Amino acid sequence: MSEQEGRTFVQPPRSSRRAIEQLDAVRADRFPAEALDAVPDLVAVLNLDREIVFANRAFRIFAGTDDLREACGARHGELLGCVNARSSPEGCGSAEACAGCGAALAIDESLRTGLPAARDCSLTVWVRERRTARDLATHSVPFEIAGSPYVMVVFRDVGQRVRRLALERIFFHDLLNTASSIKLYLDLLKMAVSGDRENDLVGRLEAICASLVEEIKGQRTLVAAENGTLSVQHNLVDASELASELVRQFEAQEAANGWTVSLAPFCESVTLVTDDSLARRILSNMLKNALEGSPKGVAVTLGVRAAGDRVEFWVHNHGAMPEDVQRRVFQRSFSTKGEGRGLGTWSMKILAEDYLGGSVRFSSTPADGTTFFLSLPFRPPRAPSPNAVHPSPREDP
Repeated sequence: MSEQEGRTFVQPPRSSRRAIEQLDAVRADRFPAEALDAVPDLVAVLNLDREIVFANRAFRIFAGTDDLREACGARHGELLGCVNARSSPEGCGSAEACAGCGAALAIDESLRTGLPAARDCSLTVWVRERRTARDLATHSVPFEIAGSPYVMVVFRDVGQRVRRLALERIFFHDLLNTASSIKLYLDLLKMAVSGDRENDLVGRLEAICASLVEEIKGQRTLVAAENGTLSVQHNLVDASELASELVRQFEAQEAANGWTVSLAPFCESVTLVTDDSLARRILSNMLKNALEGSPKGVAVTLGVRAAGDRVEFWVHNHGAMPEDVQRRVFQRSFSTKGEGRGLGTWSMKILAEDYLGGSVRFSSTPADGTTFFLSLPFRPPRAPSPNAVHPSPREDP
């Protein structure tokens, strides 16, 4: 086979002897081998032919060898156990699938441009003669030793993160579908039954199911916000109408529990451009927290007003928070309601400040009770003109 015939996909010709010589050159140039051996990620130094001239201890252990010279001359897929590296006598880089290998593309980009590169790399590898999947974040950085060009490649295992994201998507999709199906059948049942008692029971089940659907959507929204994948859709929103809708919703839900929710007098009629779904979710969390912190029979109040160049919503209840609770109220997992709670106030903060360009604050004293404030700009940065904004139908996150 000629040298040109050996260049399949991303694979240049081999020169193992040169790789061994370059290993000696790397060691002689005060290369920080000991420091890289202490790094838990898989680190390799490659020559222009993508041959390994150095692999750190983590990489060698992963490959099942502690002999650095044994690793020299191999390519990354061969040490990682990639099935495509075994599928051809030419090894790593010679299979058709290698053309889409994230690691190979990052290495090639660094060698071509002289700049760092990063790609995600999904490999099917052999582990104890069984196929398994590896998800790796690949970072490559070109550099020189004694005037000769090399590229350092770092492989970080991100499999747990990838699997977690996939499971979250599947979980929320399946759970929401199930809850929506229950709600659909309850709607059908409500039309079929007769009698006040039966209708009352179905109505309560319907309210519980609707609450379940909203809780699932709320958790899905928070996960997307924390992952940085939440999409914001701006619409023209009537703030006083939004407040009125929430009061009516919570009045119907909480009347049986002995709590009351009312609209503050003299609410101003103001409009703003924001994501109405996210604003609704923040205010809903404020109302839930206020109700849980209020004695039964004492009203929780929701209001809205214009405040300079912003619209300010507020939720007030007559209870007061201890100072130690106030200091930690916006911490992600802090809650006075038990382990595993505390995401409500955290989600208010992250949704308002990271996605809506707003802010969330509170005041709490024994004399005045507790008031949470949601402040939103009339028009967030880079939002379209209010005259051009039209509410668009979409699934509520």
